[in-house]
Amino acid sequence: MLVHKPEQLSPERTWADVLALRNGSGFRAVARFGRDCQCRANPTVPVTIGWSERDRILPLDMADLARERIRQAEHVTLPGRGHMPMSDDPALITSVILDTIAAVAKP
Repeated sequence: MLVHKPEQLSPERTWADVLALRNGSGFRAVARFGRDCQCRANPTVPVTIGWSERDRILPLDMADLARERIRQAEHVTLPGRGHMPMSDDPALITSVILDTIAAVAKP
């Protein structure tokens, strides 16, 4: 459920990710908070929200709510990616981050 193409991950990487989720001290608290989150951010720096096209945990249609609540952000759809797009396509995520950083550097 977390990645769109799990076959791209080695068994070792998959096991390490499972253990990281299970043993993460903040995972349960974040999951509980996320159920009732009413984010109405007003960012003062460039923000990019990348929403994965094939996310089965936070479906793409939920991105409409993010667009409505955080209008000043740049919203991008990550085509063919799952809930953890950094695992599906690290180069794409790096590119999105670098584009956001470049927006900060513009005079």
